[in-house]
This record gives sequence, C-alpha cells and structure tokens, in this order.
Amino acid sequence: MFKKWFFPVLLAGSVCLGMTAVQAGESGFPPSENGFSARQLTVQAESGDADARFALGTLYYYGKGVLRDYQKAAYWYRKAADQGNALAQYALGAMYGYGQGIGQDYGKAVHWFRKAAEQGNADAQQALGIMYDWGKGVSPSHEKAVYWYRKAAEQGNARGEYNLGMMYMKGEGVSRDARKASDLFRRAAEHGLAEAQYGLGSMFFSGDGVAQNKKEAAYWYGKAAGQGNALAQNALAIMYMKGDGVSRDDRKAFDLFREAARKRIPEAQANLALLYARGQGTEKNYLYACVLANHAAMSLEGIGEWRNELEKVMTKDELARARSMTVDDVLK
Repeated sequence: MFKKWFFPVLLAGSVCLGMTAVQAGESGFPPSENGFSARQLTVQAESGDADARFALGTLYYYGKGVLRDYQKAAYWYRKAADQGNALAQYALGAMYGYGQGIGQDYGKAVHWFRKAAEQGNADAQQALGIMYDWGKGVSPSHEKAVYWYRKAAEQGNARGEYNLGMMYMKGEGVSRDARKASDLFRRAAEHGLAEAQYGLGSMFFSGDGVAQNKKEAAYWYGKAAGQGNALAQNALAIMYMKGDGVSRDDRKAFDLFREAARKRIPEAQANLALLYARGQGTEKNYLYACVLANHAAMSLEGIGEWRNELEKVMTKDELARARSMTVDDVLK
C-alpha cells in the first residue's frame, strides 16, 4: 500500500541556503542572466569559498546559467564537502546514490550522508535512514533507520516523518503502533508530502490508527491526487465510483482512473476498463475496455477471466483491433 522514499532529490531552492557573497533571486537561484552569476561564483569558488563552491555545483546540477553538467556539479560539491559544507556533503551523497556524474557507490553515499547528518542536516539524516532501512552501502538495520528517521522528523522533515511513520506502521525497528504512524503521516501530510497524504487517507478509510472517517479519507486522497499521486487517484476514483464517503460521481471516477492509468497503475487500468465496459462516466467502448484489461491482466489475477468474458460480446473487428492496440492508444 505504501512506499518509502528512496534517495531524496536535491532541493531546487537549496542553492540559496549556503550563499553569502551573491544574492539569491526569487527563484531560489542566484541571478543567472548571461551566465554572470556562474562566472562570479567561479571566481569565488576557485578562491576557496565553500559556500560558493556548493552554489556553483548546484548551478551545474540544474543547468541554471550554465549547461547542465553532473561531473562539474560533483566536482564542486566535493570541494565544498571536503571543507565541511553539510549541504554539499548531502548533495554529493545523493549523486553517489544515483550515480549522477560519478560512478554509483552506495558506500560513498553513506559516507557523505553520515557527514552531513552528524552536522544536523535533516535531508541527510532521513537519507541515511533509508540506506540503513534498505541495506544500501551498510548492513541493514531497522533500528538505525528508525534512529535517523527520528532525527530528521524531529526537525520537521516531511520525508523523515513519513518514513518513521512507515516503520511504526509496519513494526520495523519499533513496536507496531498505528496511532503513532497516523500522527507522523499527518505531520508529513500537512507539510505537503503526497505519499503521506495518501497514507493518511488510507488510514482514515480503513480506521487503522484513527477513527474511521471516509470523508477525511476522501479529503486526504484528494490532496495527494491533486499532486499527481497515482495510488490516491485510483483510491479516490473508487470512492466516487461507489459513492463511498462522497457523492457518487461517475465522471470524476472516470477522469481519476484515467489519470492513474496513464501512470501505469494496473488497478486503475482494470477499473477504467470496467467503466468503459459499463459505459459508466463515459460512452460504452468494449474495444478500449479490452485493451486496458489486456494490459492489467499481466499484473493482476482475475482480470484475464473478466476480459475473456468481455471478448464474447465483442465483434470480430473489435477483437482484431484490440490485439493491435496499446494502452497508450487508449489513453492518449
């Protein structure tokens, strides 16, 4: 049902956090018209300014005012990281984790995450927790994962809150406590993390850790769905399709299933196939239903049997076309 975050991406606005000599613009990046800031930062970076080195690395990472170049980003991050810049240490760890501009090396990712985490960088703390959780670059330890997730969560880091909530939800590294999980999910959800919003919605829907409240479930599913979370889109669509906790709305259900199906969620593809077969929220279309069911059947049990029954009412032409069409043809 839930999914933990893997390597956190570099935050677009983080470049301004280490800036001292160059004013950051409203976008969170130093002014970059005509590459001026990159040139100025290069002078400062070459003179040994750690903050400028981190900022220059971030310009190269995102291609702001310069051509995107992961190797140069890693070069300047390392320079700043060697000087103890926690933001650069975290960024360099993430690049090792992803293998961006440098060879993927989980051990080195752990090394730099730890350096930054021990300086109190919350993103690095939750990233280090993930490494222990998944056993990447270190021996797996749910207890150590919990330790670092908690460190990040105590600083209000949404990913740390969510991942710590997951540990309580699953009883990994701690005793299972659905109530604590729901509290942590709520904190992360209120910080805008879509995964946590979906998780909290699921808890309200099932009544696990909270009093069952399907209106609240729909609210949080809606928050996550609005951010493009496919699992939330599928869950909310089911509620609209059934009128469960919300007023029944076949068109909303159809639109949400369609959005989730485009993200290759098999359950959403199967549900959308059902709506096409019924003509619910859209015009009846056995052809589209069959194509979607064909794809969903590769991942879900029982869909193949349903598709076989559907094929019995389809024309020969529809059957022939269904064999040549893809899901993308239906969802374009």
